[in-house]
Amino acid sequence: MTRGMPAKVFAGCMALSAFAIAIIAGLAADNPSDAILSRALIALVVCYPAGWLIGAVAERAIDEHLRAYARDNPIEAPGGEPLADRTGGDNPNEGADGLAAA
Repeated sequence: MTRGMPAKVFAGCMALSAFAIAIIAGLAADNPSDAILSRALIALVVCYPAGWLIGAVAERAIDEHLRAYARDNPIEAPGGEPLADRTGGDNPNEGADGLAAA
């Protein structure tokens, strides 16, 4: 996955969830349709940046954990010497995320 994509996905999910919850709550409270839609749109607009921020923080925490794990647990070649750095070395099996493919 490209950098920043999980944050955008999380933001979209959070915004759409807020929109749906606002619609359902407005219908349950018998509010007029213009009030329901305007409040749902406000919830969507407010929750997208909040979701993006939460997603970006989570993505960074996961990236840092994966880098620390790769640094602390190197993969060794059959001869006993470590393979190239998994965060951007010469490994031909390396994926776009910087980790060696299984």
